[in-house]
Amino acid sequence: MRQATSSDFSSLARIISTTEAWTCYGIDYDLALDLFRNMEVAIYVAEKDNQPLGFITLRLNGVGNIGAYIRMVAAAEAFRSQGIGEKACSFCGEFTLSADTQLVFNLFGRKHQSPRVGFEKVGILPNLVIMGHDEILYRKTAVPLRRTDCS
Repeated sequence: MRQATSSDFSSLARIISTTEAWTCYGIDYDLALDLFRNMEVAIYVAEKDNQPLGFITLRLNGVGNIGAYIRMVAAAEAFRSQGIGEKACSFCGEFTLSADTQLVFNLFGRKHQSPRVGFEKVGILPNLVIMGHDEILYRKTAVPLRRTDCS
């Protein structure tokens, strides 16, 4: 895994513009390229022999500026179902999870694969963006962010 540069954006845009989870939301190559150019998150690329296999985007001041938030994760078509996304999530968890940090992300669409890297499903937002497609929220945390009792 390495941090992406602007020279990666074309390859990454091709990855999501050929992924059903993203194309069902109307994301084509041009829109994907624009997303990468204007994204205000860290982008990490999984590669082998200088060929991008997939990527993950991470906002370090995630949901409500608490913890980290994985915005996007995808693998190139030839490398799907080979654990690229799982490895990318593990990579992010290694440097974001500490005693006071959590990692949150959501999966969406009709078809998705649950993360197998210690994430817990915490909620479902049905039909949030498109009818028939649910946003499923996952969380991984070392400990609660606040350790006080509110009762």
